Order: sequence, then structure tokens, then C-alpha cells
Amino acid sequence: MRKVLLLLLVCVSGYVRAQETPRLKTPVNYSQPFARGSGLIGLQAGYSQGVWFGRNLTIHPYGGYFVANKLLLGVTGTISQEGFDRVREIINSVGPMIRYQITRTRLSPFLTASCQIGQRTLSGADSRTTTQTQVVGGQVITSTSGSYVFSDGIPHLIYTRSMGAGLSMGVSRALWIDLAVTSQDQAVSPGSKIDSYTILWQLQAGLNYKLGGR
Repeated sequence: MRKVLLLLLVCVSGYVRAQETPRLKTPVNYSQPFARGSGLIGLQAGYSQGVWFGRNLTIHPYGGYFVANKLLLGVTGTISQEGFDRVREIINSVGPMIRYQITRTRLSPFLTASCQIGQRTLSGADSRTTTQTQVVGGQVITSTSGSYVFSDGIPHLIYTRSMGAGLSMGVSRALWIDLAVTSQDQAVSPGSKIDSYTILWQLQAGLNYKLGGR
């Protein structure tokens, strides 16, 4: 009887210890991101020196579907504003995009490209004066030059292409952060009286969310 009670005490003690042992958290599995059949929605933005006027703010919302492992096809848009003082350039466009994640790891380099159609509006008027001072033959010579910007504010059709390369970092199984260097050009429709071609290089940061898949 004593042996039975001792055995029962040992079993109960072991069971209690097992219940008190903290459970280890299941590690996040980053081994299968960007799988075929999953989706991706996100937003990417940058702020930099503009092409013509002061500073530029560009935002790219996007969404797509992985038609194969690491290969996404989708739709993206551009919302961009650039300007100084009373002059504003606003661009809105939309079009198809392609994105390729080079690896299926927590840190994943990627390439992306898109072709969009939209409109560009340049509005407002302003003048700028530049003064230069030079020393010529011992004499100080000062010269002044000025520029004037004016537009009627009428939207013009544009075609724009963008390319980018960057790095995705997994914060969780579904949430990812992007850092990328992008290049976006603009070809204005024939007949417009504004600049016919521009190109913007920009460092951008983004946040995206993976839908479905593993």
C-alpha cells in the first residue's frame, strides 16, 4: 500500500510540474512567403527634391496576385505633387504592374516595374530672381536673372513608366516593410505646351500586407 501511494504521489507531482512549465511561443514561419495564390496590397511613398519645382511627394498604392511563386501581377497608381510657392504640378495615373521577389526569406530583395496612363496639371504663377557676383579684373560685377512660371491649370494626358529595386523585411507573417530606389518618367501627350519629358529618381519606403497563402 505504501508503494502504491508513493507511486501515485510521484505521478501527481510530475503532472503538476508539466502544467506549470511555460509553453514556448511558436516561431513565425517566414519560409513560405510570396506563394502562388496569395495576394499583396500596400503603399509606397517618397519625399525628395523635385524635377522642376522645389520638393516632390509621391505616393504609390498597389495591389496584386502571385500568379507563381515570387511573381506578382497587379495594378498600381501614382499620386504626385511638386511645387514652390504658388506653382503646383499634380500627377494622377494608374496602370498594370509586375513585381518579382528574388528570394522567399524574411529579407527578400525585389524588382518592380509599371506602365501607367493619367494626367498632369501645372497651375499657378510665380517668378524667381537669381543674383550672381563675380570678380573680373579686380572689379566686382553683379548680374541678375529672372524666371517666370505660368500655366493655365488644364490637365494634360501623360504616359509614365516606373522601375524600382528594393528590399522587403518581414515584420510578421503577413506584414512587410519595403525600402526601394525608384525611377519614374513622364511623356506628355503631343500638342501640350508643357515640358515633354521628365524623370524622377527617389528613395521610397513602403508597407504591404500579404493576403492568403501560407
